[in-house]
Amino acid sequence: MTLKIKFNKTRLSRSVAQKVERIIDDRLLDFAAEAQKTSPVGATGGLVQGWDITPATTTGRVIRGVVVNNAQNSYYREVGRGPGKQPPFTPIQAWVIFKNPGLALNAVWIRTQRLRESIAERGTERWRTENNPIGLRPGNKGGGIIPGGLIDRIMKAILEDLRKL
Repeated sequence: MTLKIKFNKTRLSRSVAQKVERIIDDRLLDFAAEAQKTSPVGATGGLVQGWDITPATTTGRVIRGVVVNNAQNSYYREVGRGPGKQPPFTPIQAWVIFKNPGLALNAVWIRTQRLRESIAERGTERWRTENNPIGLRPGNKGGGIIPGGLIDRIMKAILEDLRKL
């Protein structure tokens, strides 16, 4: 999952552009730190550990910073999965084993398959409630930012910092 912050500059001096880059970097680091604290741990811990940023850079008239989560299926693990097709078997199986240590293999398979069928039919609870740590509305529900969520708070902080320049 990749989230980009893009600031179109018009006639900014190099020193002001560098200040804008620092503001974006600082706030993206805040985002990554908060996302690490609030992301679901899951069976592997990969989602929590997957957050990173690419420092802001200026190219032409655009200042761009990026925060990314490199964990496998990070988008669905953060915002949930809507109804439709079944999720992949292996990640769901790992979660079932994580939640039920010592469960017999045939019971793991049955629970994994039932869970996949349920998700395909109804979607995940995180998707249905839009209650996800980063505050991103699922794409197949129109996409966008959930007011008051982490993305919304970071964007407002960036704008407030820019006003102070």
